[in-house]
Amino acid sequence: GGPVNRVRPVEALLAAIATLAVTLPLTTLFTPATWFRPSVLLVAVVALGGMALRRITANRPLVVVGQVALLVHATALIHGRGHLFADLLPTPETGQAFGILLQEAQSTVTNYTAPAPSNRATILAISLLIGLTAVAVDAIGVTYRSPALAGIPLLSAFLASATNSGDG
Repeated sequence: GGPVNRVRPVEALLAAIATLAVTLPLTTLFTPATWFRPSVLLVAVVALGGMALRRITANRPLVVVGQVALLVHATALIHGRGHLFADLLPTPETGQAFGILLQEAQSTVTNYTAPAPSNRATILAISLLIGLTAVAVDAIGVTYRSPALAGIPLLSAFLASATNSGDG
């Protein structure tokens, strides 16, 4: 189909909603749920970016690479305060700061029982993982038109959060 058929706004919205829905068990794992708003923003960037990119090009790998680039940039804008050039562009220092924060997040997750505290590190890690899940779901389900296969990253994300929640 033409550029408008490739946009697939309904499918993109469903992919975004499904991605956010599978993260709900995380609300019992990290308190407060301050990770939720940045996660919603990143999922929206992925969904809207995917629609815009599909409108411009039929090249599927280019759409996915573009979504990853948008996700990285949006993550830097949301979480990279003080580590951006002109408060707008990520730099190697942004990457170093994120590396340190992701190590802190791993330490928090391994040293606390649920619920673990939401801090800058865990908020970055959770929202980035949710954003990457959104890219995978949108790429498989919408860009590559295989909605059944898109259930795999959704199931993985759900199981990762649900198995650690302690709830039935």
